[in-house]
Amino acid sequence: MKPPSPYPNYNSISIVQEEAEEVLESRSSRINKRKALIVALFFCVSLAVLFGRESSPFFLYGPLLGPYLDGNGSAGRRKAVKALLKLQEHLEGTVYFQDSPEFCDVGRVWQQGLAPPIAVIEASNEADVQLALPVLADIYMKRGIPFRVRSGGHSYAGYSTISKGIVLSLQRLNHYKFDLSTGVVTLQPAVQVQDLLDGILVPEGFGGVTGECPGVAEGGFVLGQ
Repeated sequence: MKPPSPYPNYNSISIVQEEAEEVLESRSSRINKRKALIVALFFCVSLAVLFGRESSPFFLYGPLLGPYLDGNGSAGRRKAVKALLKLQEHLEGTVYFQDSPEFCDVGRVWQQGLAPPIAVIEASNEADVQLALPVLADIYMKRGIPFRVRSGGHSYAGYSTISKGIVLSLQRLNHYKFDLSTGVVTLQPAVQVQDLLDGILVPEGFGGVTGECPGVAEGGFVLGQ
């Protein structure tokens, strides 16, 4: 008969030790993975800063880190202004900066007390919009400088403008066509409620869903903005 072990809890102690070692090993592995991820992110950001955004393959780095590394800083603004000046050469509309005499008018929105944008692009037609949007997207992706599209500027929450950003104004796109035979109205985004009332709804005896205020533009209203 085998004599009783002088250490009756030895087996259970060994199991606990093994489980503890597994837990420590798993925790150490997770910590090492986090360290590796941090090092990789630091390496990617360093490459982007070293070689510049134009040649950097990290296209998401602008929106994520642009406001901290470039974005609203003086260097980022200068590069954004340079891109907007180049865009102006191809537009029928006009790019207005804060030092422009007309800036107070073109940058103004219905909701008062909002900080002005860096610049306002006032498009004259749909072709201007098609030219401006890729440039604005590129500025955002590379510099982290955001932009907003404004049809009437009547957003109570201020969504039609953005401080330290760029506004694409569609105010000149304010024409509409009405087909009496079908009752279909084709609107450009800056057509206002008062335009519809005076031009179609009242004289033709039609009804329609419009905003309550006469100055509300249909672009933002129809899209739920």
